Amino acid sequence: MKAILSTNDSTWTVALLSGSTNGGIIVTEELFYEAPVTGYKQEYIFASADQKLIKTKYVYLKSRDPVLYSRITLDYFTVDKSFVRLRGSSVTNP
Repeated sequence: MKAILSTNDSTWTVALLSGSTNGGIIVTEELFYEAPVTGYKQEYIFASADQKLIKTKYVYLKSRDPVLYSRITLDYFTVDKSFVRLRGSSVTNP
């Protein structure tokens, strides 16, 4: 995760990154039984003004070689002028 504060309007821009050059990320409100095989992007960006992340989001990560799939459930999001807080839990396919 990378967060940048705009000093012009005190809003945060948050980027969720896969952390791997051959990996990717999918963010959705759908809970899948299996991680998607395609459709991954290098990053997912949202602004704190969106306030859409308050609803539970599922972050599917694809990383490493051979591929390792993980799911992070984000269930809490709050911002202030001094911080961004995301809370969630994760599951990784061994």
